[in-house]
Amino acid sequence: MVVDASDAPRAALSEYFAARGWEVILVADGVEAVTRSLAHRVDVVVMDVLLPGLDGFEAAAILRTLDPRIRIILTCDATAAPEPRERQRTESFRCFPKPLDIEALARAVDEANRGAARAGEEPR
Repeated sequence: MVVDASDAPRAALSEYFAARGWEVILVADGVEAVTRSLAHRVDVVVMDVLLPGLDGFEAAAILRTLDPRIRIILTCDATAAPEPRERQRTESFRCFPKPLDIEALARAVDEANRGAARAGEEPR
């Protein structure tokens, strides 16, 4: 699942991940991410921190409560320094600064999928 409020990053990540053979669900906000994860089994979520409604941290916490096996990778604006409270919350998740190094991000998604396979799950 790719969660970003902006169309361009969502479309770029979708195209890149789909070309690698991964099924991609696109959503624009944290509430929709939680709702869609209830309807679809999701292994990995690539989610921007700055989202309308639930921010990325809040949505990630809910997603992890619903499914502790879900892998969450956050993206954030490199120019915006996280608040101390956010810095603490970021420690629980892998965070990639924007502009994204898409190859590094893809490696992180690969690793997350391999982690799912090691846990006995069938990655999608």
